[in-house]
Amino acid sequence: MIKSDIDIAYFLSPNPLALGILDVPMVNTVWDLGHRDLPEFHELAGDGRFKKREYFYSNVLSRSSLVVTDSEETCNRLIQVYGLDSKRVLSAG
Repeated sequence: MIKSDIDIAYFLSPNPLALGILDVPMVNTVWDLGHRDLPEFHELAGDGRFKKREYFYSNVLSRSSLVVTDSEETCNRLIQVYGLDSKRVLSAG
């Protein structure tokens, strides 16, 4: 990305490519914490999805310059659950 003169990466949804970005600022969008809210639903937490989502959020969000969410509630939960800096979490709702 640096060789391509990219200044910032903006992900509109969780994307595994963000795990590999280390030297370029990034913005990540989080729409929900469904894997934590509804772990009984297979489509949200089954087949290792819970672990994958937790790994992603734990390793990407703290390195993000900004995290954009759908609501104040999601903002507050991200700050509480993942220990994010409140100045780096923004509600679009």
